[in-house]
Amino acid sequence: MKQATTTIFLDTRRLKKNNLYPVKLRVTFDRKRRYYPYPGKYDMLEKDFASVFSDNPKAQFKKIQTVLIAERAKADQIIDSLGSNFSFVMFERRFKEPSGNSKDIFALLETLAKRLRENDQISTAILTECSLNSLQKYHQKSSLGLEELDVSFWNKYEKWMIQEGNSNATIGMYIRRFRVVFNEAIAKRVIAKELYPFGPKNNDFKIPVGRNLKKALTLSDVGRIYNYVPKNPSEEKARDLWLFSYMGNGMNMKDIALLKFKNIDGEMIRFERAKTERSNKDKPVEISFALSPDIARIIKKWGNKSIYEGNYLFPILTKQDTVKDQYYRVYNAVKFTNKHMKAICRDLGITAKVTTYVARHSFATILRNSGKPIELIGNEMGHSSIKVTQGYFGRYEDPVKKEVAEVLTNFQKTGSES
Repeated sequence: MKQATTTIFLDTRRLKKNNLYPVKLRVTFDRKRRYYPYPGKYDMLEKDFASVFSDNPKAQFKKIQTVLIAERAKADQIIDSLGSNFSFVMFERRFKEPSGNSKDIFALLETLAKRLRENDQISTAILTECSLNSLQKYHQKSSLGLEELDVSFWNKYEKWMIQEGNSNATIGMYIRRFRVVFNEAIAKRVIAKELYPFGPKNNDFKIPVGRNLKKALTLSDVGRIYNYVPKNPSEEKARDLWLFSYMGNGMNMKDIALLKFKNIDGEMIRFERAKTERSNKDKPVEISFALSPDIARIIKKWGNKSIYEGNYLFPILTKQDTVKDQYYRVYNAVKFTNKHMKAICRDLGITAKVTTYVARHSFATILRNSGKPIELIGNEMGHSSIKVTQGYFGRYEDPVKKEVAEVLTNFQKTGSES
């Protein structure tokens, strides 16, 4: 296996304005060379560079030698950790992480957020940045070492977060981002694993979890939303998008936005969840649901008029959107839907907070209450992992999926009989 090599290199190809040459780290891989400047100012003449690496350098040169060798050792460690996955892009990303602040959780969170944005994981990057802002607000200092973050620290932070009006769910989401940083630092041997404050032991810090409140509506309440007469086009559109999510296997708004006309396959709609694309690149999980008359009506009413198979089903996204653009367009679509669903439910006297997320829970719960197998539902409740649940969807044929569509609108039959 080819291995990248490193060399401490005085770049005499050009003289800087200070009449000195810059010291760089040269990385060679597959006969290609890249040069990386050392952090700090390490510019010198050729004779001084020779003195730095002499057998018995003076104190001033010995100090420089120590820094240069330490940075090279860091580069070698990164190369070893990348192994056969080495690329200059991956190397640069890790090498440019702040080494002087390698134990500062603020710097590490900033690096993590930047890496997530580069990977187009926008929502996770934003959550990481929110977590960082919260921790900085609490600590009120410019840096915070990982060694300081013991169980006592997290207990105090949790108490402060509660006083600030945050829920257990929010506290848990933030602290799980901090846990990611700890795990990475331990994997890189930046800190000892004995300093890890989270775990199952009695004296470990227990990350709070949100209360598992019932978020699902009854079939009767879904029927009232279905039969609601909107006061304006915005209410009608929001109601229909919510119903599309509910009738479409509890699809989230991102999945709805990414649907294209090519996903329509006869009497079915088939797609792969955007949430699982990253973790299931080899064997993506296909989800399908029946193209019922109600689904068809919503597409005809609010869908793009050009039905070219490469076009998006709904005009939420555009072909020109970057991943960041997509994130904010989906965010705005969720905000729009939730805003008008709040008004609709107020008019109907439904006291529950009905959001796009509730559509997914309602889909799962109503099917479960109708006696459908839990494996068919696609709901995480009671399963060891979502992969287990998703694996069962493919075992049911299209006629069963059509029967599911009928169950989800049984309120229509109930209403016609009364």
